[in-house]
Amino acid sequence: LRRHQEAEDSEREAADDQKRQAWLLSFRDLEPAARTGAFRELERDVLRQGRELHRQGMLPQQTLMWRDDGEQQERRAIRRLGFLFLSYRVEAWFFEFILLAYKFLMTSALIFMFRGTPGQVAAGFLMTMVTMLITLQYRPFVNRELQRMEVYSLFAQSLNLFFGLMIRTG
Repeated sequence: LRRHQEAEDSEREAADDQKRQAWLLSFRDLEPAARTGAFRELERDVLRQGRELHRQGMLPQQTLMWRDDGEQQERRAIRRLGFLFLSYRVEAWFFEFILLAYKFLMTSALIFMFRGTPGQVAAGFLMTMVTMLITLQYRPFVNRELQRMEVYSLFAQSLNLFFGLMIRTG
């Protein structure tokens, strides 16, 4: 079975090499304007394949960070609101809003839910667990230490609420 798999992989690699060679030969014959379109198409294909491999966990990807040397619009956003999103990966810029919504629910909205009952503590526990699972799934932080601190704090808060629920229910 292993030899069969290796043979298939070898055949697939040879076919891919032939396709690349054919593409390069045809690329040389293109006009400059058509070459730009071909490069864009190739870039889209490479990015699509890279995303698929990354999704499958087969391709490590360097974390994209916010940079202050980009376009003027990005520099202005970093200067004005960077304190909200610089600690997050570029593709997880929205995560601060998720954490703000969680904090709002825990500090302001929860006092009106199931007032004075164990359900109030259970709702807080459920919100904390969901936020922790979302944080673990998305891994939004640029820095691993920030990621760990956020997860540890949510875990400690969920333990606190769990024991509070145990005490409250008797």
